Amino acid sequence: VGPCCEVKDRAGELIGGEARELARLALNPRPVDSAVGLATINAVLNRELEGETGDILEFVELQPEVKLGMVGYFGPLINQLQDKVDLYVFERQIQEAGVYPDWAAEQYLPEMEAVILSGTTVVNRTLEHLLEKCDRAREIMVLGPTTPLAPEILKAHGATVLGGTVIQKPGQALDIISQGGGTRTLQRTGEKVTLRL
Repeated sequence: VGPCCEVKDRAGELIGGEARELARLALNPRPVDSAVGLATINAVLNRELEGETGDILEFVELQPEVKLGMVGYFGPLINQLQDKVDLYVFERQIQEAGVYPDWAAEQYLPEMEAVILSGTTVVNRTLEHLLEKCDRAREIMVLGPTTPLAPEILKAHGATVLGGTVIQKPGQALDIISQGGGTRTLQRTGEKVTLRL
């Protein structure tokens, strides 16, 4: 039997649920459950957050030719960085020239002077392990809309910058998500926020 799509068993029953109960789903090993739990946590953490608004590269100064590892494929960032730094991109899904498989991060991250980690690493339970591999990095950025903007916790694990999203139009965000919209479409409903830790 081949792989199949993963669905939430209780879909349609979660609206109006207790935030504490839904947040516990973040500990579930099933990615779809973990994503719902993390979304709940982010909805609580990110709503009254004070940070700098704007794109993360406006707040991080990277020296030319710095060795930068990126776990997760951030297309727009890759376009901005590839001619400025010595860029290593690690991604599970994308197979193209210049992109390493995700498991290669294990070998290369200890050599990196700066690292960008996708917030999705929280959902797939690899964030803590990847942070431990960033021995040499002076800048460790965790970014993307799934990034929990929890400065104290992530700073304690070595992160130096968080880049996430604060949703300002929740109704529109729900419409987009329920219709299968992705990150780019969802960005219209909120604001990018950067926190230097």
